[in-house]
Amino acid sequence: LTEDVILRIFIQIAIGLRYIHEHKIVHRDLKPQNIFMTRVGVVKIGDFGVSRSLDRSSELMKTIVGTPYWMAPEVINGTAYSFPADLWSVGITAVELSEGAPPYVELAPTKAMIEIFVKGFPGYRFKKMHSPEFMDFVSHCVQKKDIDRWDIPHLLEHPFIKRAERMPRQEV
Repeated sequence: LTEDVILRIFIQIAIGLRYIHEHKIVHRDLKPQNIFMTRVGVVKIGDFGVSRSLDRSSELMKTIVGTPYWMAPEVINGTAYSFPADLWSVGITAVELSEGAPPYVELAPTKAMIEIFVKGFPGYRFKKMHSPEFMDFVSHCVQKKDIDRWDIPHLLEHPFIKRAERMPRQEV
């Protein structure tokens, strides 16, 4: 997809994710297969089969759950995690929508999980096709340490997302 189309999708994903995080829900399996679009272009996040509701915002999970290529390093490691794990998946989803596949897709799922845990985000297959704004946006989602990832309110203020204010919806 073009960055302009990805941008329109990601604004809606971010707003949806903000809503579920405000309601103390961690999706835990965000990926393109769980993002749906209506005929008029409304994006919906689906498949909450492995999501978890947290009683307190300080509560953490340790269950290794999700789809390997989109799993955050802390989930793979089995260390305590919460909302930032979904943000990792946002970044990986952006890369997949742009490049056609998530990082490490050429590896078996178990090997991919090891690479994600050890190396984190490997970079882009087609770096020249991405704008600096797009790469910066993704970089704030795929920080190896979860505490370094931007939260949804910050991502909604990112220049990549703000680019939408200058775009006519019909053109996208």
